[in-house]
Amino acid sequence: MENFPNLSLAEVGVDTVVEDASLMAKHGLRLPDALQLASCLEADVDAFITNDKSLQRVEEPTMLLISDLAAQDLTPTSKTVLAPSMNT
Repeated sequence: MENFPNLSLAEVGVDTVVEDASLMAKHGLRLPDALQLASCLEADVDAFITNDKSLQRVEEPTMLLISDLAAQDLTPTSKTVLAPSMNT
């Protein structure tokens, strides 16, 4: 992780699992998506970077689409989480 100084690993605890279940119920999210978002909320990130347009229905954290970032040439902040798309 030396090459990524702004990257940190988030521990998944009871609070994260409770938030995960809430996100799944409220937004109809799949487990992997809800777990990533719950971890982001627990870590108080500014934004969540994804290629999954369906996640835009979630209010928090702010969703940034990779295609939008590429078009605007934006650089994520240090508290932004980059998540791989789980779409197949």
